[in-house]
Amino acid sequence: MELFIFILLLSLMSFSVAFLVYGFCLRFFGASGTKSKIAQWTLTPLVVILWNLLVITRNDISRAILGALPMVALAAFVIYYKVKHGQDDAPEPHEFIEKRTSAKSLKHKEKIRKREEAKRARREKNK
Repeated sequence: MELFIFILLLSLMSFSVAFLVYGFCLRFFGASGTKSKIAQWTLTPLVVILWNLLVITRNDISRAILGALPMVALAAFVIYYKVKHGQDDAPEPHEFIEKRTSAKSLKHKEKIRKREEAKRARREKNK
């Protein structure tokens, strides 16, 4: 059971490390470009594997500290983002905004209505 919990926490820690490294690659190398892609493809797995080896080879106390460090850092980034860039005062989505009908749209609807009336009148006349 202890091994299962260790592997579960190791996978959570690996996800946290990968997320942090990917974010730092985007921050320092940009979102697009050859250097950015190479940095993302090489640094992310390399740092995750090295951090896992570092955690696995330590003793009990330092293993727990090193394992919790990326998860705490990721939680701190999430809380910081929510506080700084929160969506609480965001404007309403466009679906809830009252739509105003334009003059062009009204003219178009009127033409369609007249065309339909003319069709009905022709059908009535042909009967």
